[in-house]
Amino acid sequence: MERKLTTIMIADIVGSTSAMEVAEEQAVGKFSICLEEIEQIVTSCGGRVFNTAGDAILAEFSSPVNALQSAVSSRNALSSLDGMSPEDIRIGLH
Repeated sequence: MERKLTTIMIADIVGSTSAMEVAEEQAVGKFSICLEEIEQIVTSCGGRVFNTAGDAILAEFSSPVNALQSAVSSRNALSSLDGMSPEDIRIGLH
């Protein structure tokens, strides 16, 4: 049996359900921009997005340091997006 150590990152948008109830098209557009930005950061940090689900991304990294850097960079990048802040995303590492 071959073993593989990996770090998993999950990121999702805070309050996505309520935002969808208020203005679905606007919310979907906003989430898409955020998730595309996070996916680019994951790739630049040596990770790989292996699944998405609505407003969430699942990514794997061979290095926990790279996963942490991706999480920090993702939160920082959101502050530069119109109408977003770092508090608009939850990120977990395992």
